[in-house]
Amino acid sequence: MAAAVVPAQTQLDRSPQYLTESLWVDLEPPVAREGENYPLSEEAAVRLMLEEARYIFGGMIYGFRFRYVPSDRRREVAEEFELAPIAEVRFGDPRLSVLSTRIEELRLHGRFEYRLADFQRSRLAGWLSGDVPSVGAEGEEPIWAGHDARIPAIEDAIRLAVRGLLRTMTDNKPREARGSLILLGSPRIYVRSAAYKARVDIKVKVDEVRQYTVY
Repeated sequence: MAAAVVPAQTQLDRSPQYLTESLWVDLEPPVAREGENYPLSEEAAVRLMLEEARYIFGGMIYGFRFRYVPSDRRREVAEEFELAPIAEVRFGDPRLSVLSTRIEELRLHGRFEYRLADFQRSRLAGWLSGDVPSVGAEGEEPIWAGHDARIPAIEDAIRLAVRGLLRTMTDNKPREARGSLILLGSPRIYVRSAAYKARVDIKVKVDEVRQYTVY
């Protein structure tokens, strides 16, 4: 039986035209960036949110490649996790815009929108329409790094999500796994116990799993 071919326009119809996400920044953060005024101005806070929005929208549209080595005490192997963006939303991209901002309890909240090009919609549709597993996890990063701890907290959550998925795929601890993933929306970030906590949901394609050689 011949495989069904999904027309490109049908794929586009399944993909949104816009991505809209909400972010926030503390105007009086527990730890300030070196060289920044304190408290933050609204303009400075918007710049920080735009940096994070570029990262998140890039992760939602293009995703990341990953390499993961599980820890193995018996073999004296330390855990390794590498994450690299496949492509990025560049500074000044006219498709990225600030829809609104508001201040509430010394926090600036912002809504951001990214208008997708057809090739981006097609790419996203391929992830969303395929049989690609979804998994979630929560990571953290100590708050001492200030706002700069937020993306490492997100990446820690991604690491834990990938680790959790791999544990369901194989009974034996692999030597190494490689693949790609995308973010399903903006991570939920909050502060607790002197750390930034980040909850992520992702879709993951595992391209290669290398096992240890048994002699």
